[in-house]
Amino acid sequence: MRIYGDTPEPKEPTPKGSAESVLKRKRTGLTFIKFDLGIRILRGRAPGGLIGNQLTDKGVAYIASCVEAVREAVGWETLLA
Repeated sequence: MRIYGDTPEPKEPTPKGSAESVLKRKRTGLTFIKFDLGIRILRGRAPGGLIGNQLTDKGVAYIASCVEAVREAVGWETLLA
């Protein structure tokens, strides 16, 4: 049976911070981990990532880099939501 758990927001909403936060949850034994990536992580971190509240290609790339870092950290055996 898979165990599902949410992840608190990382202290530093960067690719590395996101990966560390999710990896901490995995180390508790969770095999299905939810983590949030909203536009708030772009503010002050990805210049040009937003126009108003709309994502730009730069914003999408930054969020994708967070997902990539998380996936690399936890591996493919851990489900992500």
